[in-house]
Amino acid sequence: MIHQTTGFGLGTQLTKGTAASTNFIRGRMGTSGVMPRYDEVDNAGEHTGIHQRATVLQSTPIRAGYIGTINMSWRLYPNMIGYALHGVGLNNTTATTVILTIDATGGTFTLTVTAQTTAAIAFDAAASAVETALELLSTVTVATVTGDAGGPYTIQVDSSVTAATFTSNAGSLTGGGSTATFSGWYYTHTFTFADTDDEKYLTAWHAVGESANRFDKNARDVRLSQLQLAADRSGIAATASGLALNELDATGSETFTAEVDALLSQANGSFTLTSSDLTANTIGTPRGNTFTIDNPLDEEEQQLHSFQRASLTPTGKDVSGTLTGLVFSEAAYSELIWGAAAGTAPVIAIPSCALSWVFNTPGYVTGAVPYSMTTTIAVAQARMQPFDETGGGQIIYDMSYRMTDALSAAPLTITLVNDTVNYTGT
Repeated sequence: MIHQTTGFGLGTQLTKGTAASTNFIRGRMGTSGVMPRYDEVDNAGEHTGIHQRATVLQSTPIRAGYIGTINMSWRLYPNMIGYALHGVGLNNTTATTVILTIDATGGTFTLTVTAQTTAAIAFDAAASAVETALELLSTVTVATVTGDAGGPYTIQVDSSVTAATFTSNAGSLTGGGSTATFSGWYYTHTFTFADTDDEKYLTAWHAVGESANRFDKNARDVRLSQLQLAADRSGIAATASGLALNELDATGSETFTAEVDALLSQANGSFTLTSSDLTANTIGTPRGNTFTIDNPLDEEEQQLHSFQRASLTPTGKDVSGTLTGLVFSEAAYSELIWGAAAGTAPVIAIPSCALSWVFNTPGYVTGAVPYSMTTTIAVAQARMQPFDETGGGQIIYDMSYRMTDALSAAPLTITLVNDTVNYTGT
């Protein structure tokens, strides 16, 4: 009997050309693989018959390189999706997030970050006043504070700030419990389109066989050409593919972190779709969503891609998706097609709208803060797919969307939130 096992993990590289050696995530992959090959790349496109640069002489030399084709699929675990977002060319910032609750009817409080203390803050201060007080400290680079006047406040500060270095002083508060209490410490990881020079590279570790006889390799300088997230009521599945420019023997000293035991499952979570033109009452609630980031790699990455959407400088990424099984009312449909009462223009703007897709899973995490992922497309072109009338005067339909070109400095933002303290944000 032949018994063969395989393993797969992803790690982030500090610099291109230097394989990761620490902080590998050993993900729960459904399928994965690295297929090495020696490939030739025609940097002018002329030898492939594309003729994008017809003025270049036919004798222009072509480049050849040793690359590896990467493919993987998995259920959506928080740590692995962070690595994949880096691999598809997004950059991230990590902030420490904490909840501050004030229980008082008068007086002031102060906050201390790494031995520096703010000026006195009124018990019923606006969130902007708390933010200003924190940003006056040299130990805080950027602070973001939201919430109602008097709190609770949600405070985001530098990722290096911890519960040991961030404290509150309620000594001057009066009334109520006269307390200023921190709770719910967690990390917020925000991914945005990165400049080319800032994009991260991955190392894919793969092994075939068992114990000392197994075959260990590192595929270095991995760049993913596509990442797709498909969510429905049963859960979220992720698939990715791309290339590695090099494959080397593993050093044997790689360190691995097992993926956290918190699967993002739609059965225990929810979708929320918001926009400037579409509301939950008119567009309905999606029963499923497919979200795709295509990352056409440049010639230096030795892949046979060309920039068809080069106006999305500098990365040329393409974002698209489909929301399935949306239901809205007959009245909303009438408003969309014929306009509102008295023949006025409809308030639902199709095909141009701004979209924000929120997914959260409170069912798998203990504590106040659930795992969540927010995908914001600043401006999108949306198109209604064929729709059918259902019972009760309801309309069910699908809608596809695509991010439009060069409409903001950061046209895509993905936010991951979790309270797992060993998550590195990559």
